[in-house]
Amino acid sequence: MLQGLDQIDWRRLGHAYGPADDVPETLRAVASGEMTAQDAAERLTVSICHQTYNIYNVSADTIPFVRELVGYEDVSGREWLLLLLADFAGALFDFYSADLLRKWIEPGNGDFGVYEVAAAKYEWVSRARHVLEEGLPEYLALLNHDRPEIRVAAARLLASLPNKAVQAITHIKERLASEVNDNATASLLMALSVVGSEDPDLVSGLWMALRSGRPVSSVISAMILARLETDQEVVAKLREAIRESEAANKSFTFTAWGLDRADELACDALYHLEKDKANDLLLTLLSQAPGTVSDYAITRALLKHNFKPLTRDEKKAHHRVPRGSLSRPQERILREFCRLYKIWGNVIPHWRSDPLRALRGLYGIPNRCEELADFLEESEVT
Repeated sequence: MLQGLDQIDWRRLGHAYGPADDVPETLRAVASGEMTAQDAAERLTVSICHQTYNIYNVSADTIPFVRELVGYEDVSGREWLLLLLADFAGALFDFYSADLLRKWIEPGNGDFGVYEVAAAKYEWVSRARHVLEEGLPEYLALLNHDRPEIRVAAARLLASLPNKAVQAITHIKERLASEVNDNATASLLMALSVVGSEDPDLVSGLWMALRSGRPVSSVISAMILARLETDQEVVAKLREAIRESEAANKSFTFTAWGLDRADELACDALYHLEKDKANDLLLTLLSQAPGTVSDYAITRALLKHNFKPLTRDEKKAHHRVPRGSLSRPQERILREFCRLYKIWGNVIPHWRSDPLRALRGLYGIPNRCEELADFLEESEVT
């Protein structure tokens, strides 16, 4: 296992934090069972795929060994290594676009104007792309793995390889026809909507999943369909996911795509409809269920889609938003929040004495709450 690891001079390679001589140690620890695949994937994401988009000269030498570990049944938690490869793919094919790569190798247009640096980075990215795409047969085979977690992660990885979309579509559709696991079905539908957005079978497959009654794939299907059409059945499914959020969230272990709350996903999907209609629906749902699990997702969505976050300079300057600069929908949302605080205050005593502080702590979105703070401090409704 991991033959050839010692033939690479890792100290001459680098990642986000300096020499990459810690990489072989991490890979060996996974192979021996001393480190979990999840811990290793997190460590490597931070260092050699920093912030999920920075690529270094060590990346192309690391990817083949990660692929090798994915192929060993004795390595537990291999889905995390597949998700690491998906992060690599996102950086290599999304952030480092073809246009950006071409600019790098044009004299005078390099990274910080240094042609040599740009040309070297172009070589790193090109080589890493090649060794990642070489694993396509392995990734396709994993769509039929016994463990649904592996199938979920494999679909996520295939969705991140745009140059291999034609091959991926065929295998994804074949697997969808026989898939029985709810989370795996949802992941396959997500992947198909990315690589096969024009596929004639996509919409019919989404409607079938929407009406299946399965908690994860039905919500995912509604989210995708909301981007394509404004059918009332889609809206009803999203509303159900928000209203029944406690039960929906328990079924929703869909972390492979960075999605782990059905109600948050449903709230965001509603904004693919007309914005005012989404606001109306969410405010109605919020007034019906203050102090419940769903109020987190609803309030987050209302703030996220109606209030622009403050810039870093505005925060430093203690920027304040004049009340007169608020739009009518913004003011309506904030007035409704103020009205509901009185209801919430009966449920959560702390909210009665300092609702704004409670909002900041509960929702974890201080950028937008700063604007809410300015309004509350200046408005007579408080």
